[in-house]
Amino acid sequence: MNNQNFILIKGKPFYYEAQKLILNEVPTITFEQARDILFFAKELLDEKNIEFNLIYGTLLGAIRERSFISHDYDVDIFIKDQEALMNAIPEFYKKGFKLCRVEENRLYSFMVNGVYIDIYIMKKAPFFFNWWCYSLNGNIIPKKYLKESEKIEFVGAMFNVPKDPIRLIKFFYGKNWKTPIKGAHGRYSIYPVHFYRKFKKYLFTLIKRQ
Repeated sequence: MNNQNFILIKGKPFYYEAQKLILNEVPTITFEQARDILFFAKELLDEKNIEFNLIYGTLLGAIRERSFISHDYDVDIFIKDQEALMNAIPEFYKKGFKLCRVEENRLYSFMVNGVYIDIYIMKKAPFFFNWWCYSLNGNIIPKKYLKESEKIEFVGAMFNVPKDPIRLIKFFYGKNWKTPIKGAHGRYSIYPVHFYRKFKKYLFTLIKRQ
């Protein structure tokens, strides 16, 4: 379902066709589709000097399979410079890199020919977490996993990934990360989400007891 929405860029509204992307309703993407949209994103972001890293299922595929995960739905990257991305959106849109979903300060999705890429924003973590953690799409992740990057060769080009990516992948997916599990590679199944939700539930329980 599409509907027109807008975001403010430099104080002015920018209108785009918003789409509701529901995983079980989105078809899996082919290797060629995933590579094409990743390379398109790389071209545009490199032109604007916006550094990005592979993350989530795309990172897992790059390390485990040296390719995209065969049953994935999209491509996942993250950036630190949200303002630079925001300012570039109108130009990207004109070039066919269409903004299609916004979760403000967390996630911007772009679509090309029915295939989409999620660009996550790395932010300071909230509360007392921020001295040792970052926030990525609202998930609390220790800084040691994301603070530095290294380059790897992936599907014919060089890409940034978090330094020592296997360490981060184990943190996300556990010790059995080498075993493909269809439908269980995405950001909703990673360990940080599970433990952060448990922590919040525990914290709220303590508050109610006061």
